[in-house]
Amino acid sequence: MSFKMRCPFCNQNVEAEEEWQGQQAECPCCSKIFMIMKPENNAIPPVINIQINNENQFAKGQNNQAYIPPMGFQQPKHVPNHMVRAVLVLLFCTLPLGIVPIIYATQVDNLLRKGDYIGAEKASENVNLWCTIAVISSFVLGIIIAAAQ
Repeated sequence: MSFKMRCPFCNQNVEAEEEWQGQQAECPCCSKIFMIMKPENNAIPPVINIQINNENQFAKGQNNQAYIPPMGFQQPKHVPNHMVRAVLVLLFCTLPLGIVPIIYATQVDNLLRKGDYIGAEKASENVNLWCTIAVISSFVLGIIIAAAQ
């Protein structure tokens, strides 16, 4: 069962589950750490829903709900989208394989905006993978064409 409370630092309305009571959490608005405590008066209207993910991963920001990661979990500072590398591969390597890194590179920023850091990291890794595949296949294709002449 959930209850409503306010961040003691910024007065932002939040909603939390009763089993989270006594745990520390980071406010999604002011980023300060506070203790989740059930208020005596439950008349506080909810504005932000809190989701705590106990598996030390970020909960996906589904349904426009804010989330609070558990204490001790470090948010990734930056997930590179490798767009420049993807464009260079598109221009100088095989065209069909050069399109795939562009698609993954655009997904990185969209996933970061949604709060899906794990998905953004996977998309970033896929950009590197497909850039490598495109470069190697272009090199091999160039050798085959040169040997055929």
